[in-house]
Amino acid sequence: MKSSIYLTGILSLVFILLGSIAKMLHLPLAGILLTLGVILMVALFLPRAYNTLRKATEDILLKAVYLTALIAFSIDLLSALFTIQQWPGAQKLMIIGIPLPFVLFLPTYIYYHNKQKLKANLNFLGVLCFMVFLGVFSSLLAINFSGHIYRSYGNSTSSLIVINEHLSKASGLNLNSKSSQLLNDIETLKTNLVLSIDEGNKNFLPLQSNNKLYHLIGLNKTISYNAELANNLNAVKRSYELFAASIPASDQNNQRLLNEIKTYLSETKHQKGEVITHLPMGIAINTLTDFQNKILLIAYTKADS
Repeated sequence: MKSSIYLTGILSLVFILLGSIAKMLHLPLAGILLTLGVILMVALFLPRAYNTLRKATEDILLKAVYLTALIAFSIDLLSALFTIQQWPGAQKLMIIGIPLPFVLFLPTYIYYHNKQKLKANLNFLGVLCFMVFLGVFSSLLAINFSGHIYRSYGNSTSSLIVINEHLSKASGLNLNSKSSQLLNDIETLKTNLVLSIDEGNKNFLPLQSNNKLYHLIGLNKTISYNAELANNLNAVKRSYELFAASIPASDQNNQRLLNEIKTYLSETKHQKGEVITHLPMGIAINTLTDFQNKILLIAYTKADS
């Protein structure tokens, strides 16, 4: 019995550790490993460990300490998982999970410690240190540092869209078939990209006529690669090659704009779709809109020359 509890605990910690490393490195299966580790911990290890400890004592107060620890840390782990995975309800769970160990477990433990007239030994100090660590970690996890940053990318994208609209309507602007095709292919990629994050983003379509892109759902979510996005990306690359070939090599200013796009596209690998998977949605949308801006600037300078 005890060996199976140890095995469950070790497995859950291994999955959580591997999932955390994979999440930091944006590797596949990170979410699955984290979810599996937390579920093993909350659904199997903690309840079985509590049951074993409960049966090993007749002290009702000590049983209450074990029970409050089970409830508090289970909810805390789940709230951390929901926050990392950016699932609905994460904020509500965090509001409950962060104070719970301090308002439920810690008072019960201190009351038991004083009731039994125990001395402040290493176990007591260890619990206090762990509670401080848990409080700091949970608080930092709850603070969404990236939220304001990614919303600023959405705001910047909205400003770029306004500029692009003015460029598109500029007098004498000649959008030939190659430039129009490239612009349309990028817009299709952007549209499918935001829908791949959340279907609720369809309320913000079409993107080119929306000036509130900072309200898009999942601006800070890393994009998952799929076949449809791969086809969109390949279409953008093909259209870019045709468009770039139509710009004279002697036109240095426009070649510079083209090279900025080329550098980005050439660094991507088709198999992994790194242009998509290694960027949060807000940054990817902003980058692709900037490509459209450069294409329109090239068309504008050609019309002006």
